[in-house]
Amino acid sequence: NKSSWLELCKEVDRCVGRTKDPMKRRQLAKCKDEIVFAYTYPKLDIEVSKKRNHLLKAPFCVHPKTGRVCVPIDPERAEDFDPDRDAPTIFQLLEELDSGAERTSMSENVELFEDLFLKGLSRSTQEELAAKTREAVGMAVDF
Repeated sequence: NKSSWLELCKEVDRCVGRTKDPMKRRQLAKCKDEIVFAYTYPKLDIEVSKKRNHLLKAPFCVHPKTGRVCVPIDPERAEDFDPDRDAPTIFQLLEELDSGAERTSMSENVELFEDLFLKGLSRSTQEELAAKTREAVGMAVDF
């Protein structure tokens, strides 16, 4: 739950602040991200082989039977998404790469992933870091 997570974050931050070794400080600072990744990364289960909706779980993995690459979907245009048309196959990508194509069928999907997910994640991480820096500077000035 949220209170447990906040307590864990507080404890990790406290430990990072007390640790002198720079390598250990970096490792400790990364552990929150690793915990989030371990508990929220999509996992395969029995439903994967039964339903098509599992393709929403993990972008860029390849479906073992169809060879289709799982691609991110723009929530604003989800109704227009057609997996047969919009999700390339691994074989199609290999042909495109072999022909020397500068852009492949994955190009738009990678850009969409960057725009919808990575840029927002980067922004929120930078904002969090800036807030912590302001807080640390404020503490250093208060004496």
